[in-house]
Amino acid sequence: KYGHLRECVELLWRTDANGKPLKNPKVEWNEWVDKMLEEACGHQFLSVAGCSSSCKSFSGAIYGICTFLSWPSETSVLITSTSIQGAKKRIWKAVIELWNALPDRVKKDYKIRSSLNMIQYVPPDGSIPSDSASINLIAAEPKQEAGAMGKLIGIKGKQVLLIADELCELS
Repeated sequence: KYGHLRECVELLWRTDANGKPLKNPKVEWNEWVDKMLEEACGHQFLSVAGCSSSCKSFSGAIYGICTFLSWPSETSVLITSTSIQGAKKRIWKAVIELWNALPDRVKKDYKIRSSLNMIQYVPPDGSIPSDSASINLIAAEPKQEAGAMGKLIGIKGKQVLLIADELCELS
């Protein structure tokens, strides 16, 4: 699984349409990113702790996007953080930057719904998009605990991934 994820990252953010390496790739491999993604591929549950600027949120964003792209019609990626504003400075910032750096051919069946903090799969057959076929940012700060739980409970899909950024601060 990890080998496929690495190849996915290479194709999406490190090479051009002809397979040539980009001069300024969006993803730079380092031992932290490499280890976090390898462990994510090998475990159903994973907790990551580390110093500031050790690519924890960035690695979560990579894993979330690649998981979503692997089966978009049946995948829900839920990203929780302390607040919407906080996430927009950390993990959601990384998600949007990585998403915007994807080749256009990859992004054609998706829509960024900024007002909902969502990247949604839009079926090419013209059918109605499902809110669960998406990457969603959900604030989970203490004062919004009930709202966050309401958004998380009942999410159905054949593939559901929960990424909790700043977990020790979440309710």
